[in-house]
Amino acid sequence: MRAPMIIDADGIRHIKQFEGCKLKAYWDRKGWATGYGQHNPSYNKDTVITQIQADTNLAETLVALSKDVSNVVKVTLNQGQFNVFVIFSYNIGFNAFQNSHLLSRLNSGNFASVPSELLRWIYSNGEIDSELKKRRQAEIDLWNEATQTN
Repeated sequence: MRAPMIIDADGIRHIKQFEGCKLKAYWDRKGWATGYGQHNPSYNKDTVITQIQADTNLAETLVALSKDVSNVVKVTLNQGQFNVFVIFSYNIGFNAFQNSHLLSRLNSGNFASVPSELLRWIYSNGEIDSELKKRRQAEIDLWNEATQTN
């Protein structure tokens, strides 16, 4: 059994860049969130956290998410490739990643399909979302860079 991988500082930097950080609670489609998009049932419109809390919450989430991604990816990845799937899962949710055609194709060894599979995740409410499209392109760029160095 191989040891689980964990997202590294470069991957965390990309998540922080994509997500941005808000210390005052804001409403998104999943409920009240703070920090880098972290949800907690105790959050409400008056919730305010510190930068240290935001970074701690993100770190805890990413340790768990890294473990989850490690458990479902059955092929060997380098660190950069692994980071892409944690970054992607952070955005779409682990359950969506776990049940995705992308993961099936990856686990069958079809590394070449990753960019086109990522591009399938650019829709919001049935329409192309320009922010998601930019995000997926950044993930593809990270994938291509990591794959070229493999």
